[in-house]
Amino acid sequence: TDQKRMEEALKKSEEYYRAIFENGGTAMAIVEKDGVISKVNSESETLLGFSLQEIEGKTRWDEFIVEEDRERLRQLFLKGQRKLKTTTAQYEADLIDRWGGRKRGLFKASIIPGTKQYVVSVMDVTELKRMEEALKKSEEMYRTLVEDQTDLICRFLPDGTLTFVNDAYCRYFGKSRDDLVGQSFLTLIPEEDQQNALNHLASLNKDRPVETCIHRVILPGGEVGWQQWTDRAILDKAGKIVEFQSSGQDVTDRKLAEDALKETNKKLNLLGSVTRHDLMNRISAIDGYAQILSEIAPSEPTIQKCASSILDLSESARRQISFTRDYHEMGIAAPRWQRVDTLAETAASAVSLNGVRLEVETGPAEVFADPLIEKVFINLMENSVRHGEKTTSVKISFRDRGDAGVIIFEDDGVGVPTDQKERIFDRAFGRNTGYGLFLAREILGITGISITETGLEGEVARFEMRIPKENYRMDE
Repeated sequence: TDQKRMEEALKKSEEYYRAIFENGGTAMAIVEKDGVISKVNSESETLLGFSLQEIEGKTRWDEFIVEEDRERLRQLFLKGQRKLKTTTAQYEADLIDRWGGRKRGLFKASIIPGTKQYVVSVMDVTELKRMEEALKKSEEMYRTLVEDQTDLICRFLPDGTLTFVNDAYCRYFGKSRDDLVGQSFLTLIPEEDQQNALNHLASLNKDRPVETCIHRVILPGGEVGWQQWTDRAILDKAGKIVEFQSSGQDVTDRKLAEDALKETNKKLNLLGSVTRHDLMNRISAIDGYAQILSEIAPSEPTIQKCASSILDLSESARRQISFTRDYHEMGIAAPRWQRVDTLAETAASAVSLNGVRLEVETGPAEVFADPLIEKVFINLMENSVRHGEKTTSVKISFRDRGDAGVIIFEDDGVGVPTDQKERIFDRAFGRNTGYGLFLAREILGITGISITETGLEGEVARFEMRIPKENYRMDE
């Protein structure tokens, strides 16, 4: 009959809602008009530490609320009763469990249609609130650290749109944070320099996410200054760049000083070049007069001895002038990254190896060094050929030792006498010009690279060039 069907439908409905009540995943309770809890689920037992028998019909809902939150929740409860709205807003309060422990609860209460009962759900958000507080403190600490920095700090999207700037950034450009965030940082760079800045950012990737660059910027008064930026690419899980974080400093004074120094060096180099040219001409003239003197009196021993001494002295002067030419070029050009295998091969093409076999096993190693480092390899190869006596092969290899990289240059010649391993780097030591290894050590030292001789006398000459960790890389 219809009544039977209605009873069965009601039974199924009750079972359905009872299943939801018991298995909803949160603590739930039925609260009567007078505030007494008439029913709770098992999650409520877990949350509060009381059994169903201890709660149902015996306890008011507000007995589980801490005193400082109790009155506020009572008023919300009464307000809901007066308005008889189906659903109230969510609110938070601290709960007290059986053992006096405090837990943060997220409450939601709804009137059961056709009754004056409430169904109340409570989610334990204690751990969530703890994490939120920890995150808030961490963000405050990070923000304080960033804002107190004298360095300019910003974040921006791949298209250049600024998403964050610190106070130092705002002060430097004379703009408010609202004026800057949402705008492209490119507007702060002279138009002719913007493409270089974009090219620099385009060079960053997951294998090389951090790089430094120097570029011009437009100052508040319209004049142009210089900044040095260290840019870091922020990547998503797929390795795609989603943002950049950058730290910058004003280097205008340093850049102007560097430019002034370069201009001064340029003028000094020009003067040195002219002077060396003139001296070489005069030495050639002295050689000519010495030759004439020798030819005028071929049978006079004293005159022949004087002429020979003059030629020896002029040759010594010529070598010293050549040394000043090589030495003054050091440090003029900025150090740069250079592949070791390319340096070795280029040096070999400039030296007559006379059948000596060259092996290069440096892989993709790159070194940050003065451009004149090529002369180091040329000098070492010339020494192997000239002084090795029995040299048949030269081997150049690279070792990554973790705290430093080492370029190893070795030949199978007679080696270096034990008592000369350090003296060979002294100025004017040697059987030829005496300046080669002295210059080599000076060139390498510009970027902190040291060189020592570690071979075995009579068996092998072995030079080790030790490179600081920050000045070498393995670029595949």
